[in-house]
Amino acid sequence: MKNFYYNAVVKEGEVYCIDCLHGHAPTDFRVRPIFANSEWDEYPVCVVCGKVHDYVAKICTSCYRDPCECSPDDCDCDPH
Repeated sequence: MKNFYYNAVVKEGEVYCIDCLHGHAPTDFRVRPIFANSEWDEYPVCVVCGKVHDYVAKICTSCYRDPCECSPDDCDCDPH
């Protein structure tokens, strides 16, 4: 996926798939796209359908890297 592509947006603090916006255009100034090169502590999940948008970079909150470079003793993120 190219960095400028997106399949989900954030609207009023909630994550929505493009198809779950119910007629709201992604160009609405209150809607922010979740770009493929964005970094998240957890994968964003659509509040309507529950789809996990795992195309973003999930960053370890201990070492702030993707993929995590911590030792298993220092970190409890998903890769361990």
